[in-house]
Amino acid sequence: MRSGEKPVGNIHQRVSARCHLSAIQLRCPPAFRQPSLHTFKLFVRSSTVAMGRNLLAPLLFLNFILYIVVIGFASWCLNHFINGQTYKGGVTGNGATFYFLVFAILAGVVGAASKFAGASHVRAWRSDSLGAAAASAVIAWAITALAFGLACKEIHVGGYRGWRLKALEAFIIILFFTQLLYVLLLHAGMVSGKYGPAYRDHEYGVGGHGGAAGVEKGTRV
Repeated sequence: MRSGEKPVGNIHQRVSARCHLSAIQLRCPPAFRQPSLHTFKLFVRSSTVAMGRNLLAPLLFLNFILYIVVIGFASWCLNHFINGQTYKGGVTGNGATFYFLVFAILAGVVGAASKFAGASHVRAWRSDSLGAAAASAVIAWAITALAFGLACKEIHVGGYRGWRLKALEAFIIILFFTQLLYVLLLHAGMVSGKYGPAYRDHEYGVGGHGGAAGVEKGTRV
């Protein structure tokens, strides 16, 4: 063998090793061919965002069902109360019953309607869809809080109340807390971007400075 020449066996081994490595890279998904810190951060971010969405979606569905039940009980009781059939079903109540029924049915309608905006936000999961979902949720919780106060007053005054009135009071009390939790989860993105979109992910551009105005991009998953 002449000086300076490389053994033929070593060359064949290197070529076969490179071919084997290329075959492995072709079989692996693109995300695992060149692992990096950026890829890991994207994976962690998508996992936390999915966790926030997975927590919000079941609570949205639960509150929607509860508000539908509230509409059913409140409409039945209010209808018999207006017709003067207070003896039927135990709708007699006390002085706070009429006001409680009015705010209960109002809370049910507004709360159920707000869940459509919430469902749209869960589907889009962007900062521009958060505004409508959060505003309607806060309004629904405020009306539910009024009905909650009247339910507490009705319980405090006492008197005979049928099982439908008692069930309606229980659902309103439950919704006061579950709807508050729903509102807090909607605004979790303001604490950290890991838990969902906030109202502003980037600053809006200001026109009149010779440049194009910035556009709010939001957060899409």
